[in-house]
Amino acid sequence: MPRILLIEKNELSCRILEQQLKRKGYDVITSTEGGDQGIVLAITASPDLILVGTELPMINGWQVARILKESTVTQKIPVIILTTPISLTELAMLSDSHYDGYSLKPINIKSLLGKIEALLKGLSVAIDVDTDTQDRSVSQQSHVQKEELRNVNSATPLQRKTLNIDISTYKSCQKQVSAGPMIFYIDNNLVDSHAVAKISQDAGYTYASYTDSFQALPLLVKFQPRLILLSARMPVVDGYELCTRVRRISDIENTPVIIMSNNDSVVDRMRAKAAGASTLLKKPIQEARVLRVLQQYLQPIEVGRTIKYNQQYQYGF
Repeated sequence: MPRILLIEKNELSCRILEQQLKRKGYDVITSTEGGDQGIVLAITASPDLILVGTELPMINGWQVARILKESTVTQKIPVIILTTPISLTELAMLSDSHYDGYSLKPINIKSLLGKIEALLKGLSVAIDVDTDTQDRSVSQQSHVQKEELRNVNSATPLQRKTLNIDISTYKSCQKQVSAGPMIFYIDNNLVDSHAVAKISQDAGYTYASYTDSFQALPLLVKFQPRLILLSARMPVVDGYELCTRVRRISDIENTPVIIMSNNDSVVDRMRAKAAGASTLLKKPIQEARVLRVLQQYLQPIEVGRTIKYNQQYQYGF
């Protein structure tokens, strides 16, 4: 029985669509709490297809679909957008090849079921914006905006961001049984990332880095590192907000999280604590400080030739 993940804010609409899908023999999992919860379910529930409403709290549906399609963990799962396009921006998004299909609200269940069936069979579904959709959406737009819209279908897909992940590190994590606990550092500053990498790896830990905080959650859930380091200042989603999201995900909610900040005032530390961080570590990166934190939260215990790691930690404020 194919499994469908339905991510939709409106509980009534979600329940109605869920019932219709179940009548057709699909196993349906629903998410109404927000885009971040939907992303986690996309990873943990292993759906065969995902339906995403665009109006979601925390992370909207456009962002959810982009994250799912740019993550190696979920990029092969077909994604159908459920939307009522109201702007040129959204119309352009519908033409973006990140998505496998779309369905306009109110949902035409017969049309949607046809797209679902086709995608589950491995067939492609046309995702070009149709003429009726364009006419309804731009009837009130200016001449200039209409000219922009005419270019939507001929535009090239939006360039995907390069995922700055050390793939060789991940492969070694999966192959080396004797490797130390994984430290996952999210920072768009490559100099700081390389500095922490050297310190961590020299100390015997497995290290992975990632520069895009906006797309980090799926990887954190997949690899479940033993320690998470977050730069306080990052574009789109800063370290404090990302820490808050980590604490809402059951698979990683108890993982120690260290905020790396250029400032360590009382206000900064209170903000880190409020976000759920284990402690705040002041930049610039210094080996002694980093090692002290690693030893505090990843304390090695040698038993013969076997090394076990103490997972217990306490807040460092």
